[in-house]
Amino acid sequence: METPVCLIIFRRPDHTRRLLEVLSLVKPRNVFVVADGPRPEIGGEAAACAATRLLIEQIDWPCVVRRCFSDVNLGCGLRPASGIDWVFSQVDRAIILEDDCLPNPSFFVFCEQLLDKYANDPRVMHINGTNFSSAPLPIKGSYSFSKVVSCWGWATWRRAWRYHDPAVRDFPILDLRRVLREAISHPRMITEFASMLATAHQRSGAVSYWDYQWALACWSRGGNAILPRENLVSNCGCGPDATHTFDEKSGLANLATKPIEFPLSHPTDYDVDCHLDRVLQRVIMGPSRKRDNLVRVGRVGLRGFTKLVKQVASRL
Repeated sequence: METPVCLIIFRRPDHTRRLLEVLSLVKPRNVFVVADGPRPEIGGEAAACAATRLLIEQIDWPCVVRRCFSDVNLGCGLRPASGIDWVFSQVDRAIILEDDCLPNPSFFVFCEQLLDKYANDPRVMHINGTNFSSAPLPIKGSYSFSKVVSCWGWATWRRAWRYHDPAVRDFPILDLRRVLREAISHPRMITEFASMLATAHQRSGAVSYWDYQWALACWSRGGNAILPRENLVSNCGCGPDATHTFDEKSGLANLATKPIEFPLSHPTDYDVDCHLDRVLQRVIMGPSRKRDNLVRVGRVGLRGFTKLVKQVASRL
């Protein structure tokens, strides 16, 4: 496979091993590996990080492996974002997988073909691997266009990623109310995004997340995401050792994957399926995700909500 693949790893060798087993089936010629450093205060984490990194040395198919390993812990906001910056300083497109995302092998071909097809189309900024459903989505083609931007296995181009801004520096002049309401129908999801983005701006990007900012980068520029008919990536990392998704019984954890059929059947227009988006947003924000979302918001200090965040909330 010609398309570069970026792996984001940390301290979970078992998850990384499973991911590499799938990767060995498609044998990408270019592999980028981004790894965060251990936290000194967490016992055993240095050994777990070392064991995870050692697995990369076992890659045995013909390929070029580039490593971006941090000696210190940058956190789950800065490390992925800076690592993806590093990837796009060298290539113009990439498939990106964190260690707890287990893809169906057809995910790579799906991404590769669509990265080619929409390479120069600014209306498309993101390709999803997951569709949050074990059953095929009720759509006619192989995929639909959506405002759902998930980073549980995904792909994009340098031309799109250049708009990612961890600090949301254009926050003061951004019509956030309009952008969020055009992309999101779920009231609680709007509130969550508003608070997370305001906090990221206030803290100049020093937060434990980067994906909210990426979704905003897509939405604020009118970009759509591609949503596959079949679920192509499963998040197998939910549990007590996760950073954000602690609920291992979540209805979104360990979803079954199914290969997508080729040749792909392409949509005839770029219209977003608003009804399907509403359904998926209810699935994502439903009871099975409530605890995860509250923990995630709490980790960035929602309890001490700033005046800036309150102003955003009042506008919404």
